[in-house]
Amino acid sequence: MPAIFRFYPLIVDMIGNDKISVGPPYYNRTFVPIMIPLLIVMVVGPMLKWKRDSIGAAVGRLGYAALASLFAALLVSIVTFGRNAFAAAFMALAVWLVVGSFVALAHRTRLGGAPFSTTLRLARTTPRAFYGLVIAHAGMGITVAGITGMTTWATEKIDTLRPGQSLELSGYDLRLRSVSDVPGPNYQAERGTFDITRKGRPVGQLSSERRFYPVRQQQTTAAGIKTNLISNLYVAIGEPDGKGAWAVRFYYHPFVPWVWIGALTMAFGGFVSLCDRRLRVGVPQRVRRHAAAALAGT
Repeated sequence: MPAIFRFYPLIVDMIGNDKISVGPPYYNRTFVPIMIPLLIVMVVGPMLKWKRDSIGAAVGRLGYAALASLFAALLVSIVTFGRNAFAAAFMALAVWLVVGSFVALAHRTRLGGAPFSTTLRLARTTPRAFYGLVIAHAGMGITVAGITGMTTWATEKIDTLRPGQSLELSGYDLRLRSVSDVPGPNYQAERGTFDITRKGRPVGQLSSERRFYPVRQQQTTAAGIKTNLISNLYVAIGEPDGKGAWAVRFYYHPFVPWVWIGALTMAFGGFVSLCDRRLRVGVPQRVRRHAAAALAGT
């Protein structure tokens, strides 16, 4: 597909009054082919020496990052028995971003290629903007890993449960303990309380409410969420069947926290870059004035 056709909904919106609605298949076919080259180049760019380097030389310095990416792809392929090339490719891309960012820092500080005292001196003199770049690029890799894991391995199950009954999903057992009426400030609710176990060991408790707002005559569901650094568990209680059971939706989303961790890491990288004195408003002008004054004094 020519590149211009990838953006035709935006172009149509800009030049006329018509609007074109597109869905996930369109974005899957357009966004991914554009982003993959950009993410790959994101690691190569910091390795280039301005005006006196070649792309081939920069790529050659990223051997460790390439090996780590290959190992990640092989590991995912082994774990999934080769059934998901998409996950293997994008996990490799995530590792490429994370490891490549730190390889760039190691190259700049000559880690392993110079005495350790020289590496420390270069680390002290390296601008904060470069540290921010390394952190932000690594955060992008963490985000890519989170999106890949969630897209590939997210599972869900819907069943009808009575108190005391349970369902199993991705190694977790969800048991409905009880359902009770709970008054809210401006709503009436049925609250379901659930126990979660994994291989017989307690993981925690979740509660979900089915709320009704009399003023607006509106029914909503408040899901219960349990999260850690690896995955999120969601449970939502639905309509009763009139026979003492309720519809229950149970979701397992692995790697979702990595999406948020990556985003926060990128934001922190931006903050570190902004702390660079060279990027502060007025600093370049003051430096030039001081240099001009020094020249005038001589």
